[in-house]
This record gives sequence, C-alpha cells and structure tokens, in this order.
Amino acid sequence: MNNNQGLGKRVEVKVVDTHDELMLSLMIRAAVYVGEDGRLLMQEVDGNDLNATHVIARVDGVPAGTMRIRYFGEFAMLERLAVLKPYRLKRFGCRGVAWETGEYAFQFCRLKGYTKFYGLARDGLVDFWKRFAPEGATFEPMPGEVVPYGDLIGIPMEGTAPPLSHGIKGNRDHAALKARESSLPFMLGDGPA
Repeated sequence: MNNNQGLGKRVEVKVVDTHDELMLSLMIRAAVYVGEDGRLLMQEVDGNDLNATHVIARVDGVPAGTMRIRYFGEFAMLERLAVLKPYRLKRFGCRGVAWETGEYAFQFCRLKGYTKFYGLARDGLVDFWKRFAPEGATFEPMPGEVVPYGDLIGIPMEGTAPPLSHGIKGNRDHAALKARESSLPFMLGDGPA
C-alpha cells in the first residue's frame, strides 16, 4: 500500500461536544473492535463512555478515527483508539489519523493539567504508542505487565509530561473550569491557527 496516498488531505481532531459526534465516535469504535476484531459490543461500548472525554478525527470532514480519555485523580487514561480501515495506513500531510488523534488526546490532557498518563497498547503497537508523547515527555511500556484483551495481548503503558505553561492550574482558571471541554484548546491558546 502506498503510504503517500492521501497527501494533501487535512486531518482535523477535536473534542466531541454533540450527541451526534458521540454516536459517530462510538460507531467508529464498533466498526473497528466489533466488526473487524469480533469483540462483543458490550465490551467495547461500556458504562465509562458517558463520563469520559471522546475525541474524533476527520479527514476532509469525513469521520475517520476516535479515542476516549478518562480521568483519575492524578492521571489520565488514553484508551480505545480506533481508526477506520481506509484511513489506517495512509498519511495526511506528514502523519496519519492515529498519530494525530493520539497526540491531540495527550496534549488535551496536558491542557487540563494532567502530567501523568496511562494507556493500553496492543502487542506490536507499543512503539507507535510511544510516539504520542510530545517532546520532553515519556510514554513507555510497564515492565513485565500484559493484559489479556480478547484473543490479543495488551501492553500497559505509562508516561509523564511536563505541565503546559498555559494549562489549567486550578481554581484560578475559573472561566476554563466552567467552559465546554471543546472550547478549552481555543480558550487556553492551543487551538488551530
């Protein structure tokens, strides 16, 4: 397959902020994990979806990928990365949909003040997950840990990143605390140019 196929197309990643976008996000996950991998829908669309942040990636406006983020006290969990098959091995500009989605999710968590991260990479995709970490950050497999994931093996990942100077730092950022999550990148100076 030609990895340069798709050059010139634009990937846009954003926080899901409508019911329609949430349904698109869940449909992408179902297509990948249920349709392709044969997992049960109840395993992939669980009770955590309603209290998580979802991001959605589009290529020239067409839904192509998604990722879920959950927050736990001191750390954020990056999970359920799914990219539709036609967009998986292509680059759009300098990178692919999965990379853009993962990096966006990582940076979004940093905007919210998180500096510690966990994730679960499929066996064989650890190096790919390591690249989500921005400069000065780490995202590495946890030594000796594996998690059965259906008939696959998941490798727990953990990482740290320095805080963003313009990220939320507590109650002094009252306007950001009241804002819709989808507006945070723009409010805090990290939206698209």
